[in-house]
Amino acid sequence: MSGDYLPAETAQGKIPGWLFIAGFGFLIAGFLFWQVEKSRGQRERMSPVISEIQARNATGLKDEDGDTADWIELWNPTGEPVDLTGWSLTDDFRRPQKWRFPSATLEPGGFLVVHATGKDRTNFISSLHTNFRLSPAGEYLALIAPDGTRVVHEFLPKYPPQEWDTSFGVLPETFQVDRPRLHRDSRDLTFLLTPTPGQPNRNELLGIVADTQFSHRRGFHREPFELEITTKTYNAQIRYTLDGSEPSEDEGSVYQAPISVDRTTTLRAAAFRPGFKPSNIDTHTYLFPEKLVHPIAGGISGSPHWRDPVALTNAEIRQQIVGGLLAIPNLSMVVPAERSGPTSGRFYPTSLNGTWDEAQRVSMELLISASADYLQFGAGLRQVEGSSTLLDHTERSGFRLLFRNEFGETEFKHQLFGPGGAKTSRDLVVKAGSGTMPLLSLVDDQWRRESLLELGHPVTRGRFVHLFINGDYRGIHLLGERPTGPFLSAAFKHAGEFDVITADGLATGDAVVWEQLLAAASAASAAAVAAAPIGNVTLNQVGQFLDLDVFADFMIVNLLAGSWDLPSPVGWYAARPRTTAGRFAFLNGDFAPAFGSSDLLPRSADPRAGPLHLFGLLRKNGEFRKLFIQRAEVLLSEDGPLSPSASGRRYRRLATALDDALVADLARWSDVRADVAWENAVTDRDKSYFSSRLEQIGRQLREEISLAR
Repeated sequence: MSGDYLPAETAQGKIPGWLFIAGFGFLIAGFLFWQVEKSRGQRERMSPVISEIQARNATGLKDEDGDTADWIELWNPTGEPVDLTGWSLTDDFRRPQKWRFPSATLEPGGFLVVHATGKDRTNFISSLHTNFRLSPAGEYLALIAPDGTRVVHEFLPKYPPQEWDTSFGVLPETFQVDRPRLHRDSRDLTFLLTPTPGQPNRNELLGIVADTQFSHRRGFHREPFELEITTKTYNAQIRYTLDGSEPSEDEGSVYQAPISVDRTTTLRAAAFRPGFKPSNIDTHTYLFPEKLVHPIAGGISGSPHWRDPVALTNAEIRQQIVGGLLAIPNLSMVVPAERSGPTSGRFYPTSLNGTWDEAQRVSMELLISASADYLQFGAGLRQVEGSSTLLDHTERSGFRLLFRNEFGETEFKHQLFGPGGAKTSRDLVVKAGSGTMPLLSLVDDQWRRESLLELGHPVTRGRFVHLFINGDYRGIHLLGERPTGPFLSAAFKHAGEFDVITADGLATGDAVVWEQLLAAASAASAAAVAAAPIGNVTLNQVGQFLDLDVFADFMIVNLLAGSWDLPSPVGWYAARPRTTAGRFAFLNGDFAPAFGSSDLLPRSADPRAGPLHLFGLLRKNGEFRKLFIQRAEVLLSEDGPLSPSASGRRYRRLATALDDALVADLARWSDVRADVAWENAVTDRDKSYFSSRLEQIGRQLREEISLAR
């Protein structure tokens, strides 16, 4: 800029006094600002920090409820205690005080773990819970000072995506310094191989071992092969097992050369490298059907597992079995077995004591059709009440499959139950059947469900499968849904929350509406002695909490089936959407009872009997009796969906679907010649049972009609 535009004195090199004074003032202000910022920086570097987080916890720290969930750890690196009263944690920068600490003190060098579960608990310092969860995909997270504005520590813009059973936090070497300098940014942070809640961080994660790859896919094979297992991670060691146990850095055989596979084999493998997170455990079951159906073929125990080994000497029968194994889906379960002792070969679902207090992690493989790939997934194994506590190869066993973080998958995605069924599951049941002909009882159970499904009502669906446990064939079982989240959303067409009641009490939600239903049903029963208008009013009140038409249909189907399991703890569920208009509907339970001849129109004064208790109360109400008789006349009439002819055709269709698969089950558990007894039993159901049953029901219904009039 030219000097012509400046005052003369300035242009000649002289600086005016006011500019001199202003410059000196700026220097003082700058020095003071630097001192303030220095003090602030020292204060922040010596205040509590978020030292570690875990956003994908499958097998680590559990809260007081027994849940493995997210958690956040605070650390006080200063030499003074810090009063956390009024401090906050937040995952939303727009809500800095989203979750506030109660009165609490963080001691010098001390740690405090806060469970990030969404349970929002502040009553006990040892079990604090935020009102938010941590996103495994990464999100903003901050520790806020009591003034509600000053950010003491933050993950900005967000912490990175997290891996299962690792954590993210301050560098381990930071804890080895007396007065650490923390930059409060990514320079201080790293992934940690071993989560250490409440302790100094250690074992920085150097990387993640790539998944193992198998040269041959799981499933059925006819010819022997050499199995190669590889991983893309340099210098990683692969270990594998053949007994169902999980390989680890110290357990299992070291893979050094291709493995010869020439018979039914269950192989589990994982890759390891020091400082790296191991690969997940891959499980492949290789089934050789021709060798499986051999007279001396053995299970894990080495004992013959075919009850009719003589029949297997017949080449034609062996080929029928081989073909039958592909006629319906195959479910293969791999679970650790005892290695020694008098009960060797039994598959315990928890530890070696055989209890079922906790679910045991297992691997499941599902082959839906011969042309499809196996679906492999991790699950938790738990007993179904009333079934064997041991998955012994000498008996059929029913069990539940749970899908949770700690077992591998949070849900199982599938296309098992048809176009209208749920596409995901968090809880499945594998039914073994009951009575002298367990397989027939499974068909009986399916008939109940298919009948209700054809009436358009909510119902848990099922699918027949061949079951294998550690390569040992266990016969035909029924894989079915249970009334949990994904199923309820699909069945009731409601994406929100539900109330679910069982004979044991509340399963989820609350029991407020259930208690209102029981009270209204009692009132409707008492109104039977009053005038008809009062009876109408009380029945309408019941109808606010229970879909009466659906309930009548449910009872008619179960009366026709002689469902003797209804009073049992596993005989029924009641579910309703948690909305203003949500009404309860009943579902059959986890048991698979054979058709019976129990009391046709039972009554029960025990509320735990659920549908029978309500039915006993409502039958005293004349208006409900009329409704029930009208529904029975429609459903059981000659052209009705539950007529003897329609019911028989439905039963025959379900049984026929097992024609090809049946021979394998008979050879495994009884005698292939038992197909004659099977056919006779199915024919009796088709041609005789429903007609006879309807006559029995009719006699009592006529009594009901006379009472209704």
